[in-house]
Amino acid sequence: MADRMEIDSSDDSREMTDANQQLERELLQCQKGSSPTAVHSRRIVSLGVSPHYDAILERFQIDRMAFRPYFVDACDHYAVLVPDPADPEGRRSLGFIKYDKKSSRVTLANACLQLPFEALELGFTTKGDQNQLAGSHGDGLKLAAVALSRDGYRLQVAASRCSWNFYLREPCKSRLHCTITPSRQSGSTRTDWAEDIAGLRFHPERDVAVLIGPGRTTQGRPVAPEEFLEWLQISLDIRGLAYPSSVVETSHGDLLFDQNLLGRIYAHGVLISGTNSIYPFKVGYNFTEGKINRDRRWLMDRHGLAERVCRIWESALQTHEDVLLPIYVSLLRKTPALMDVSLAADLLLPSTISRIWTYLLQESKGKDFSIAKHPEPRFIGSPISVSLVTG
Repeated sequence: MADRMEIDSSDDSREMTDANQQLERELLQCQKGSSPTAVHSRRIVSLGVSPHYDAILERFQIDRMAFRPYFVDACDHYAVLVPDPADPEGRRSLGFIKYDKKSSRVTLANACLQLPFEALELGFTTKGDQNQLAGSHGDGLKLAAVALSRDGYRLQVAASRCSWNFYLREPCKSRLHCTITPSRQSGSTRTDWAEDIAGLRFHPERDVAVLIGPGRTTQGRPVAPEEFLEWLQISLDIRGLAYPSSVVETSHGDLLFDQNLLGRIYAHGVLISGTNSIYPFKVGYNFTEGKINRDRRWLMDRHGLAERVCRIWESALQTHEDVLLPIYVSLLRKTPALMDVSLAADLLLPSTISRIWTYLLQESKGKDFSIAKHPEPRFIGSPISVSLVTG
């Protein structure tokens, strides 16, 4: 989990709080395929190092700004539902995550997908050339199966009219196996799939579902409710649970002003491990482009990361200049070495520099001021430092 950069002065905290309140007021005003796996009998597959996993965004061609999952706390379950953006009444969903409080089992379901046999091959993926999607390494399903099995959980996938059961075998439970059998679950798929998903129901012949925890007839470690809620914390997108209280969304990514998220970095809504210890930030960010490795760490150099930060700020300034420009200038003045602004002198567009210049002229009220570059020995490049000179 990324280390959080604490605000180092009370003035900064008050400034962020004032900005959050103003942003909230502004935002409130703005609101006035693959073929089925052909398996006819029980089959055991040994998974060596030798993935077809379709995201909801990819399957239904949803813009990420319309992807708004929300959290539900019911008497017998927790749930995260992904509503269909085309349904204003909220009766249709594209996917869900459910935690059954009685059985202590987790179900994750995506509608209208198939799981091909190639998904068991480490390295098979359909997301390699899609920069807007997380993943692309082709090992998520397999690594999740290994990690969960080692922790004593039972992992089952219901898809393509089959039941895929993962387990570790001897010697020393070091080899992952998957048993694939025709599904015994019955039920008509002629019902409305989106209403089924909204009702937390899935069909293995039509949908893909992952089940974690004890089954009806098999043993497995139960998932504790606090464990389930902790698993959800790596996601930024869940309304009513982990979604930030103060955020500015742009086409290039999001600025996170929530006090609990300052300095945290997300990619495609997933928390990035260890980024802040390498590249320290003051504000939180959610990047919507770029790739991460298998350990949820950046596959991006400092220059590329700084450039994406500049694009996010520039896009946000176009819609919230009155609130955000004072914050950005404050970062230039007080923390020029942080990644928020460390390469701003080289990467900002002329139009953004003009905005800063106009702001400083207005702030100076006729007083002289200077803009100087100060080299920072830890980094390559020359951060901007803005100083007002009275007189």
